[in-house]
Amino acid sequence: MPSGVLDNGREKTALVFDTWVRPDDEDMTVAWKDVRLEKAELSLLDDLVQRLNYLGRSESWVEGRVMGEGEPAPETNCFPDPHDAIPSHSWEQITLLAPATASNFSTWRGKQLERALAKLPFPDGRKPSKALLRKREIAVAPYPDDLPDCLQKITRWWRSHGWSRPPGSQRVSYRRSSDAIAVGAPRMRRTAPTEHHVQAMLLAPTNASRNDHALPPVTRTLPQADLLRRALLNNATRQGTPPARAHGMRRGRPAASRTA
Repeated sequence: MPSGVLDNGREKTALVFDTWVRPDDEDMTVAWKDVRLEKAELSLLDDLVQRLNYLGRSESWVEGRVMGEGEPAPETNCFPDPHDAIPSHSWEQITLLAPATASNFSTWRGKQLERALAKLPFPDGRKPSKALLRKREIAVAPYPDDLPDCLQKITRWWRSHGWSRPPGSQRVSYRRSSDAIAVGAPRMRRTAPTEHHVQAMLLAPTNASRNDHALPPVTRTLPQADLLRRALLNNATRQGTPPARAHGMRRGRPAASRTA
């Protein structure tokens, strides 16, 4: 994970738990129960959903739309907790981040500012110094003005102010079926190598100095051929079962030879 900090001209990185879910090409439906939108509100929601280009991770491209009236919704496999529609208590509980309500955030911010500024009161009957004003400015900096301001803060900003999670957020619990997500290592797609069968090949002998004019002696013919055979067998074994014509064995026994 890049940190945004340079070290000798290179960006520092850190190891993180890279968790993600791959839904393949299936649709994911999000529903709000007991919510009725006016025509203008529904039109605004439709514009926002259609403009979603990713969900969660920047490389997770999505296409969104608002379902029409009467369109059948798929079976729900995740509910907010607590909820009366949860089939059974055997469903697993998960915790996710969600934005706080505007009223709750305003109340929380007011208490935090009151606590932070209480340590830096204005002097009685005197003009506050620039140093005091600067300290008060620093004291209120970790608290964004409102929820839209919270959404514009990047991870580096809220971490630099000591937040363990983004300000303006809250943790909410959900219940999902135990088989909603299959956990496992990602499957790598392997492309089968294209096989090219040849009847014969021409080899040009050479020596360690790669001098074409100084060929190896005839006495090196058999050792060189044996080294070549071993290299071919090793390479063929890594790709599967080597052909009998390469190792001279068929079903554990020496293959029959033909003489001309």
